Amino acid sequence: MKKKFLKVALFSLIMAAPATSFVSCTDYDDDITNLTTNDDKLQEEFNNKLEQQAKTLEAKIAELQTAQTALETQAKQAGEAADAAAKAAADAAKAAEAAQKTGDQATADAQAAQAEAMKANAAAEAALKAVDEAKAAVLAQTIEQMEALKKDIEGQIAALEAKYGKDFDTLTAAIAECAKQADVDNLKGSIEGLEGEIDKLQAQIDGIKTLSPDEVNALIKAYLTNIGINETTISAINGNIAALDLRIDGVETAIEGIKTDVAGNTTLIANIMNEIIPGLKEELEGKISALDTKVTEHITAFNEYKTKIETQLQALKTFKDTYEALLQGLSQELTDIKDELSDLDDKIDGVAGDLSTLQNQVNELTGENGLITTLKGTVEEQGRTLSTLQSDLGKLQTQINGIASNLNVLAQKSSKRLTSITLVPTAYRDGIPNIDFFTAEFTPLGKLNKETGLYDAPATGAKKVSINSEKAKVLYRLNPAGVTVEDILAPSFVQTIATSRAANEPVLNVVSFQKSTEDASILEVFATKNVDTKIDNAGSTNNFYTVALKVPIAKENLYTWTETVDGNEVTVTEKAEDAVVYSEYARVSDTWFTPAVTATPSVKEPAWSEDNLYTWDDVKAADVLAKVDYQKPTDLTQFVTGCMNYDGKHSVMTADEMALFGFTIECNLFGQKYEVGSVNQQDYATVKDGVLTPATPKDGNILDRLGKTPVIEVVMKDAKGNVIAQKFFRVELSLSDAKTDFTIGYDEFELTCDTKWEVVTWKQINDVIISQLGFDMNKDQFVANYAATTVPNGVTVNLAATGEDIQPISWLITVADMMLDGENKTLSKVIKFTNAAGLYPELTLTLKVTVNWPSKLPAFGELIPALWNNNTLRVLPEAMAKPYVAGVTATYNTNVLQGRKTPYLTNLLDCSEWDLVFATAPKGYEVNEDNSYEIVLPGEKETDAPALAATLWYGETDKATYDLDKDDASDNTLEANFFIENNAAGIAMVEQEMTIGLGWNIELTGVGYDNPYTLGNTSIKIIKPLQKAETANIEPIKQNSVEQTRNLAAGLTITDAFGNKFQQYNRNTLTDYWQYYDITDVDWTSKEMSITDKAGNNYSLKDFNLHFDISDDGELTYTGSGAALNESVTLNVPVVITHKWGELETSVHVTINPGI
Repeated sequence: MKKKFLKVALFSLIMAAPATSFVSCTDYDDDITNLTTNDDKLQEEFNNKLEQQAKTLEAKIAELQTAQTALETQAKQAGEAADAAAKAAADAAKAAEAAQKTGDQATADAQAAQAEAMKANAAAEAALKAVDEAKAAVLAQTIEQMEALKKDIEGQIAALEAKYGKDFDTLTAAIAECAKQADVDNLKGSIEGLEGEIDKLQAQIDGIKTLSPDEVNALIKAYLTNIGINETTISAINGNIAALDLRIDGVETAIEGIKTDVAGNTTLIANIMNEIIPGLKEELEGKISALDTKVTEHITAFNEYKTKIETQLQALKTFKDTYEALLQGLSQELTDIKDELSDLDDKIDGVAGDLSTLQNQVNELTGENGLITTLKGTVEEQGRTLSTLQSDLGKLQTQINGIASNLNVLAQKSSKRLTSITLVPTAYRDGIPNIDFFTAEFTPLGKLNKETGLYDAPATGAKKVSINSEKAKVLYRLNPAGVTVEDILAPSFVQTIATSRAANEPVLNVVSFQKSTEDASILEVFATKNVDTKIDNAGSTNNFYTVALKVPIAKENLYTWTETVDGNEVTVTEKAEDAVVYSEYARVSDTWFTPAVTATPSVKEPAWSEDNLYTWDDVKAADVLAKVDYQKPTDLTQFVTGCMNYDGKHSVMTADEMALFGFTIECNLFGQKYEVGSVNQQDYATVKDGVLTPATPKDGNILDRLGKTPVIEVVMKDAKGNVIAQKFFRVELSLSDAKTDFTIGYDEFELTCDTKWEVVTWKQINDVIISQLGFDMNKDQFVANYAATTVPNGVTVNLAATGEDIQPISWLITVADMMLDGENKTLSKVIKFTNAAGLYPELTLTLKVTVNWPSKLPAFGELIPALWNNNTLRVLPEAMAKPYVAGVTATYNTNVLQGRKTPYLTNLLDCSEWDLVFATAPKGYEVNEDNSYEIVLPGEKETDAPALAATLWYGETDKATYDLDKDDASDNTLEANFFIENNAAGIAMVEQEMTIGLGWNIELTGVGYDNPYTLGNTSIKIIKPLQKAETANIEPIKQNSVEQTRNLAAGLTITDAFGNKFQQYNRNTLTDYWQYYDITDVDWTSKEMSITDKAGNNYSLKDFNLHFDISDDGELTYTGSGAALNESVTLNVPVVITHKWGELETSVHVTINPGI
């Protein structure tokens, strides 16, 4: 029943509150008053109905007592044998009535007495049975009536709740509407007329600031009285509740009596006492508690509204100050503009004077003898001369127009007219740009020996053959850009001998010319020699030929212009022989080379060399040139071509160069036998037109082709059939185009703590590998010809497995394989199969599976918002134990897991391990790089040891990193204690109320498996142990000549972080809190006092010429002096309180009133 006093206690607390400024919304005072009045009415109505029910219950109890008396009389008349039992029962009843406050013991006594009476007199059983039946009937009726009473009370409570809730909602809406109407943003839209309102509000604020605490308390009490709450009301409520307690106690006493008297119905009576009555009390207390809660919410909402109004008043004050500053600024700007306008007026006056002077000067110039009048006549004469000049200028303009027309024509022609031509050198000889011609020279081989298939060597003294290239390509660049082949005529070469510079017949002729397909401004000229001899030298070894390209300009690009001949304009065209452009001279040279045949083992990556080809005797032991497909035709000519050997150089010839000299190459299957192991390799291929086609001898198997190496003959000839060279190479028939790389993928899965097994069945081997090889092979042939030569860790290959119990390939994926680095990762294993005989290609099988980063990553568990705000926990010192233990002082040792429901972390894997460490340190501090459970303050020098400021897991010596698992996340006994050292480093953290970041480091699959994840958005904020200090009401000092003293220390009250208020002494003994926070000094003298006026401006005592002294014990003495005050001011007396965790600095305020 104690809960029903909560409401009264809350109101009493308001009546005893310290001085506070209240601002109300007058538009809703009536609503607040009505709500309070309704509350009182509802309380009164509830008390009346409860009293009425109590009276009814008392009447029923009296009725039961009357029935009891009648039954006892009947029992006495039943016989003498029942006298002893009746007497025992009467004695027990009297004992129970005398010991009502100890009802349980009385009940036990009564039961014992009754039992003894029943044993002593069996004859009384019939009478007692009659009593039992009668009382049972009465009891049943009582229970029924009490249940009805319970339902009635429940209905009344529901009605109270409905009425009260409705009024509370109305008040809440009213407060919200009031706050909305008072919004500063809306007030700013109505600036006009605010100045007067601001002055009024400021006057109210100033008035409240000057009130003493007693005056403020008086205002609060008046306000509460106005809304219907006063001491009389509270006393009446207390009286009603006390009366209600007495009535309920009476009901309990009456029930105890019934329980004692009716011994045979103990169980039923106990049920009434233990279940029905307590349940009813508990429900009544719950309903009243709910009503108290709503009242508390109402008071809280009112206080919040009061805070909003105070904030709005402060905002209005700020706006007023800003507005006044703005008006002052505008006033100054208007003054400046006025000054500038005044200066402008002076300047205008000066300009007006200058204009007057200028007008006088103009009048003098235009007078009869003025300079302008004199010049006027001269101008008329000059006008006639200008007319003559204009006629001459017209004729000159006609001539200029003609020249301009010619220039336009020239400009149009110039855009397409060749101005220069430049050689694009592709070769140099002795540093000079060179036009090079090549001549092949060789001694042909002899006749073909039909038996051996080989050509004879050249005969002794055989004549050499020389072949000139038909033409050479020379590149020139046409200038300017935009000129193309269409803008020129056929070019030709002009020639000089370098030493004599004498003109000679050209040794080169232009065969053809064209624009380059790669660059339209490049002219490709094809030249040919006029002689069959070498042209390196021009008659002597010191002379050489040089040529330049002569390029005529196209007819349409020739210049045309107009000239005047004998007074007539005629059109003239540039002569074609003059419209010619020459290139620079380039040397002409002739290179002689020896042709040969060369080969490459790879077409994709050519490596041309004559050493890749052999004689017939050497080719049998040489390496094969290339591997070709054993089933498909292969063009052999792509492996061979001609080459030019000169000056130690080996130049591979292109197809165009081969055609330029008339060279051809034939590739044939050589007609002689070439046996390996008695098998003629030549039987396994045919060659036609240079294309090799694999063949199978009669009754042979296609797979027999594999590994065969037929010999290919290469013959190089000129256009006349002369044989330049005969060489040989071998090719190997193989599975060159067979598929050799295979992949088997598995279903992706998320990161797990479990080991995964993946297998490859024989069906997969057949479907993925054997059937895709590109050649016929079955399972037995695969097993017979292939073996796994590369098997990575975690993979098992057993080709002898039948697949029933053991699969041919299995892959074990452990947690160690699942290191994902924070993203999805594809794991793979590569297995290689090889053929020992080398007839079949190497096969590669890749097994792949993707392990995904968890879709549900670890997250924080449920928080208690009252403790964690924006993931921040406020850390206070440990609360003082009560009773206080002498010598114990405040410490910071807080379990940072408090306020978190288990599990602290969700979505952890079974093998996950986690840790809670310091993630970030306050400014100037660091997380110990060697121990993330420590915050340290670095020394001033690098050599200074850092100071330990705070630790986690304090007192746990065996704490190791990442030693917490999934079970620990659900352990509600787990503690992570945040401990602050009581040293300079720790005290500085407390005084500045610093914030420290916590890091929740998680290894998803355990330590060592590199799957880290961090949750780091939680922090702890340190709260100072002592929050504020203030004084009780201090009597104002009146400014006069009388010395006045005030003891400021006597009323000094300190408030700690828990809201506890305490003073230094309690009956001349240090208070418990004073000792607990280890307060060692209260300094009144080290700081300067100051004065604050009503406008909020601060001044020194010297500014006011006021004299105050204060002692070490906080006794303030006013010694007079100073000019007379016009208004009250506030004296601010600083005080510094030194305690275990730093210093609390505050000021005590004393009002100084004017003397007059």
